[in-house]
Amino acid sequence: MLMRKVWIVDDEELLCEICAETLQGHYETETFKTPETVLKALDQGWCPDVFVSDIRMPQMSGMALIAELRRRKLEKPVLMMSAFADKENAIQALSLGVFALLEKPFRPAQLLHSVHRASAYGELLEMTEGLLGTYQALLGSMSSLLGLCRDRYVQAENQVGATPVSERDLNKIKAYLAAILEESRLEEATERTGREIAHVLSRREKLKAILVGSET
Repeated sequence: MLMRKVWIVDDEELLCEICAETLQGHYETETFKTPETVLKALDQGWCPDVFVSDIRMPQMSGMALIAELRRRKLEKPVLMMSAFADKENAIQALSLGVFALLEKPFRPAQLLHSVHRASAYGELLEMTEGLLGTYQALLGSMSSLLGLCRDRYVQAENQVGATPVSERDLNKIKAYLAAILEESRLEEATERTGREIAHVLSRREKLKAILVGSET
């Protein structure tokens, strides 16, 4: 499995390096000294799985960065760091959908645990979207099958007619039904979808365990 990406944003270069070292081996990290450089990277098509950002920075603040991310419809989990954690910051952070606040100074283990939880939360959201897409595809296959069934039924009726059904006619009907399955590939799609859903559900349970803190 590919490492998930974490972007660390802080005007203190040393803190960025410490955070990156803490996450090394667990995540692919990239550090940024300003929110403006983060936005430029996003404009180029890059995006992490988790943001870790300071609140107070010289020009553009962490809060302004998160507001811009939300304006761009980026719902990735965000961890905010601050040496000035207060009620006002907490309320504003929550209103922007920030996943958690880390008050400086924090222990490396705190950062790692928080990133684990944020990453798990983000992956759960992605899986939910993926499942919706899978269900929609399956519904499309079912709709296609219904259309084929209607067409084949009409054809079978025309060929069999009102006379008693002979073994030859039954074989024709079976052939039509077999053709439906072959053309729609419904059986193959159903088996594949079942495997995908089973894998996702298994992964979801592991991610939920991380979120409640029983696994890291």
